[in-house]
Amino acid sequence: MRLSIGRLALPLLVWFCMNVLYGAGVEPVLVEFFYHPGCEECEIVKQQILPALRKTFGDTIRLEEYDLLEKTNYFYLTQLQTRLGIHTSEPVSIYIEGAIHLGGLPAIQQQLTNTIVQLRAGTIAEPRSSTAGPVPPPE
Repeated sequence: MRLSIGRLALPLLVWFCMNVLYGAGVEPVLVEFFYHPGCEECEIVKQQILPALRKTFGDTIRLEEYDLLEKTNYFYLTQLQTRLGIHTSEPVSIYIEGAIHLGGLPAIQQQLTNTIVQLRAGTIAEPRSSTAGPVPPPE
């Protein structure tokens, strides 16, 4: 059986590009999704945006979902908002690495994928950070 180099080149090139673009071997980017059950915008994010995100980034993201009807999740969100100086209350929001806030469906649709790509590539710094350290997620 003869192995063709051409048949190996494309998969190796794809693998290499994925590793460079999405940082294989690096800690996954934390994406935290806060939602209210029954919220239409939340359902759009849950049914359309998050599956596409998982397909695009795979194991290079760690997606956590928080139902805001649970008190510990709501308390965690308010801690994040306080630490980052967020004074809005969109029905749906996503926090990336506990430092980048995307509030509301339009912001999530327009900025989520690009923000993750830029973080992975190191082309943006986390725009909001705190010297108080990270807020521990609910247990």
